[in-house]
Amino acid sequence: MTVPESPLRLRIDGAALIHNWQWLRSRGGGAACGAAVKANGYGIGAAETVRALALAGCRDFFVSSWAEVAALGAMPDGAVLSVFHGVRPEDMAFATAGIVKPVLNSVDQIALWRQAGAGRACDVMLDTGMHRLGLSIDDVRAGACNGLDIDVVMGHFSSADDDDVRTAAEMALFDAAAAHIAARRRSIANSAGIAGGGARYALDLTGPDLRSMAASPAARPQTTSARSPNCSRRSGTATSSRAKSTPG
Repeated sequence: MTVPESPLRLRIDGAALIHNWQWLRSRGGGAACGAAVKANGYGIGAAETVRALALAGCRDFFVSSWAEVAALGAMPDGAVLSVFHGVRPEDMAFATAGIVKPVLNSVDQIALWRQAGAGRACDVMLDTGMHRLGLSIDDVRAGACNGLDIDVVMGHFSSADDDDVRTAAEMALFDAAAAHIAARRRSIANSAGIAGGGARYALDLTGPDLRSMAASPAARPQTTSARSPNCSRRSGTATSSRAKSTPG
């Protein structure tokens, strides 16, 4: 007995993907614009997304785990990859074999990286209100990051889509903590932070995710839509969406 095929097909419009990422980059006031491609590029293919965005000028990419690093394979020339979940003891052999950066989230991870990282570059995550991952400002003031070769000190807004007061408070906390850290770059704006705050929160690097993958992170309606649908789902026959030409 033949098993029926699924009636659904998904086509990805690479031009629309690039259009959306370029719009987000334009909101950053000159800051570099990266891309989070964790969970296999949110289901549309991490490797394909990296290649497309690298051709458009993206240089900073982020995944969740070292397993996702392995799945990506070789990165495009000039691209930099970071791992949000940092390092565990079982990750160290793989993590120190290449040039991918861990995003260190705790004093324990920092201690592990000091011991086995051999002075390699890393990123550091601060907890400014997300209460998920990141060093506290007390950790930072106690010197947790001293002596590390830090490329990016980063944070993550907890509610940038609908709480301007809280977001401003988190920005102030981030600035206070980052002042104690010797890092080459600073980053806190995710997709919602870029859409809602623009250059105000862009700093040196922004890190959009689902917005550039065609899902809206903002609860507030936008007065104009600069995004294009880059995914289409159809029953039966596969079809693909086309990038719209929109201002912005």
